[in-house]
Amino acid sequence: MADNLGRCVQCDTDGPVGAPCQGTPRCSHDGYRFIPLADHAARYSGGRTILPEIGRQYGDFLVLRRLGEGGIGGVFLAVQPGVGLRAAVKLLTTKNPLLIEKFQLEAQALARLGHPHIVRLLGFGEAHGQQYLAMELVEGQTLTALAKAGLTAAEVLELLRQLGDGLVAAHAAGLVHRDIKPDNVMVQALPRRGWFVRLVDFGLAKDSSDDKTNVAAGTPPYMAPEQFEQRGIGPWTDVYAVGVLSVAASSGTRPSGMGRSRPTAKKNNDSSQCPRAAPAGRRGRAARPPWRRIRQRDRACSLPGRPGGGPDGHPAAPRTCWSPAGGGGAAAPAPAPSAGGHRDAALTGAAASAWPGDLGAPERPDAGVRALADA
Repeated sequence: MADNLGRCVQCDTDGPVGAPCQGTPRCSHDGYRFIPLADHAARYSGGRTILPEIGRQYGDFLVLRRLGEGGIGGVFLAVQPGVGLRAAVKLLTTKNPLLIEKFQLEAQALARLGHPHIVRLLGFGEAHGQQYLAMELVEGQTLTALAKAGLTAAEVLELLRQLGDGLVAAHAAGLVHRDIKPDNVMVQALPRRGWFVRLVDFGLAKDSSDDKTNVAAGTPPYMAPEQFEQRGIGPWTDVYAVGVLSVAASSGTRPSGMGRSRPTAKKNNDSSQCPRAAPAGRRGRAARPPWRRIRQRDRACSLPGRPGGGPDGHPAAPRTCWSPAGGGGAAAPAPAPSAGGHRDAALTGAAASAWPGDLGAPERPDAGVRALADA
C-alpha cells in the first residue's frame, strides 16, 4: 500500500514503514528503519544534518523528527508502526548517573498518574544506548503562546480550573510537580469542548513525603521561597506557582518583580542568601522577599489577616476574586478594574487566598488548588 511506503533517511532506499533497512552495512548495524515519505522530506533539522536518532526505533516507537531540544537530550515526534499512533519521545543523551536517575524518576512519576489533564506515559526503557520516555503527543500550544494572544478572565479561570484538577490528582498521588509555569501547560482546541489543558514535564517532580532537596530546582520566576531554601517543599509549592502563572496568563506578564533573578542559596546553605533574608537593596534598603514585590494591582484578593485588607496595609484592589470558604472556591463579582490597569491581572487570589495570615504553610496542603478545581 502507498500509505505504508517508507524511505530510509540514511541511504534513501524504499521499503515498508517500520521495517529494518538493509540498504547499507551502516543501516543494518545501527538499526535504521524506513520512515513515512512525508516525514522523510522533513528529516533535516536546522541545516543539512540528519540527527542520528531519526529512523531508529525506541521500544514500540519509530523516531521521525525532532520537536525540541535541551541540554541533556531532545524531544522527538515518533510513530508506532502498524497502528499509526503518534507520540512524543524524550531521549536522554547524557551519561551522567544523576541525570539518568532523574529521568527514571520522571517516568515513575508519570506511571503513578492517570488523569485527563496530565500527559500520559506510553513507554519507558533503553535502546541504542539511550534512555527513552514515550508520552502521548499533545498537539496544541503552550499557555505562554495563548496568553500572548490575549485571554479573557472567563477563559483564564477555565484554564486554571482544569490545571487545578490535574494538580489535585498529582498531589493525591503523593507528587509535587515543582515546575509549574505556562510553558509546561499545553492547551488543545477540541471540537465542541473548547480548550483542554494538559500538564506536562514532570522532570522535577518529587515525592511529597520528603520536603527537602539538595538543589534549588525549578524555574526561578515561578519558584516558591521554600524551593530556594531547599526545605519545606510540598503541594503548597505548586500552589504558589499557580498564583504567579495566573497573572502571567491573564496579563501576558509576570507579577512585578518576579522576572528578576532571585538570590540563590550558596553551597553551604548560607541562609543570608535565601529570599527570606535577602541582602540589602539599592540605596541601603533591605531587599523585600519575592512575594512582597508583587504589586497590589497584580493581586485579585486580599490576603487574610492583614490590616487594610491587602498586603503591607494597602487597600485590596477591586478585582474578581475567589473565596475558599467552606473548602471550595466561589466566584465573587467585584467592580471592574479601572481603565489602564492590568486587565484581569490578578487572579493570584486563587492561590494567595488559600493561605491564612502571611504566606506561611497552608492549613490544608491542597487548599489553593482545590479552590481552583471547585470554582
